[in-house]
Amino acid sequence: METYDSSRDPQPPRLATAFLEWYCADDFFEEVQGDLGELYQSRLERFGERKSKWLYSWDVLRFFRFYLLKQKLFSQNIVGPIM
Repeated sequence: METYDSSRDPQPPRLATAFLEWYCADDFFEEVQGDLGELYQSRLERFGERKSKWLYSWDVLRFFRFYLLKQKLFSQNIVGPIM
């Protein structure tokens, strides 16, 4: 009898998730990642692994806003050396 191995389940692309974590504000990262993960799982059932990964990466890029990046980098540069 085969046992279920959850580590073999398709996961969202790690590079896209790492990019999201890099630029997304820490306060919102878990919420956004959770929403994107749910969307990925529903697309996985409809479209398959390859297209779902592509769409997940596309969603991460569409969510990217330069002003968010600027705010995050600016706040890290200002707060870091002071503390």
